[in-house]
Amino acid sequence: MAVFPGGGEAKRKGASKQRRPNIVMVMTDDQTVESLRSMPIVEKRLARAGVSFPNNFASFPLCCPSRATMLTGQYPDNHGVRTKQSPSGGCATLLPTEGNTLPVWLQRAGYHTAHIGKYLNGCGSATADTHVPAGWSEWYGALDDPDAYIGGTYTMYGYTLYG
Repeated sequence: MAVFPGGGEAKRKGASKQRRPNIVMVMTDDQTVESLRSMPIVEKRLARAGVSFPNNFASFPLCCPSRATMLTGQYPDNHGVRTKQSPSGGCATLLPTEGNTLPVWLQRAGYHTAHIGKYLNGCGSATADTHVPAGWSEWYGALDDPDAYIGGTYTMYGYTLYG
């Protein structure tokens, strides 16, 4: 997810003009600090250039519940996404509350938001309409093709983005 301030400067009543920060959020699945050893380009372009992520957290050891937590600020017991697919997980489970998520809040604060890549499993299914979740100014979601890989997960190479 990437967000950019729309209009440049935030204005608060009675305060001087302040620039809002640009925000770039990177979310990966199944990522460990140790896995950087097998990712020399990431190591070179991020870590050696001084970018580090000393505070990283996983709210749930599965992609969809963890992504839903990042989007809502709630744990799985509250947002309801507990697995990768319906009826207790995936994009369809988050759909009823998607109007109350981080990208919506950021848009309301005047930010331009963009999503690039995987969202939640089942969002953008090759067999269903390609729904764009609320709150995104730009959307380039990875197409969840159930035939692409075992279990309907996304392929690492040769994937399709829709938007």
